Amino acid sequence: MYKTIFELIFNTEQLFANPIYDYILVTVLTIAFFGIAFKIVGALYNLNIISGSDAGSFFHWGIRLGLVYLCIQVLILIRNNWQIISTALVAVVILIIVPKAISLVKS
Repeated sequence: MYKTIFELIFNTEQLFANPIYDYILVTVLTIAFFGIAFKIVGALYNLNIISGSDAGSFFHWGIRLGLVYLCIQVLILIRNNWQIISTALVAVVILIIVPKAISLVKS
């Protein structure tokens, strides 16, 4: 049941123009976040915060869903604002790294 809800939510988000790439990304992220969710739910069981397989399944899928959704939103933000982000990174290099390099050369 939770897997169906998970798939319905992520069918609406598109990061790439190609839906196959979107499914591949969600699959890779889901697999990557499996271990994190598994450890968190295991810790919840060990602390006696949750009990039963339904609660564990709910929290496991909720954590995975949240992490994947957050990651996709960050990637969409980067995709939509890459010019601003790259300009900011260049500004950081110019304002921080270059003066330090010049002071090292002078000394």
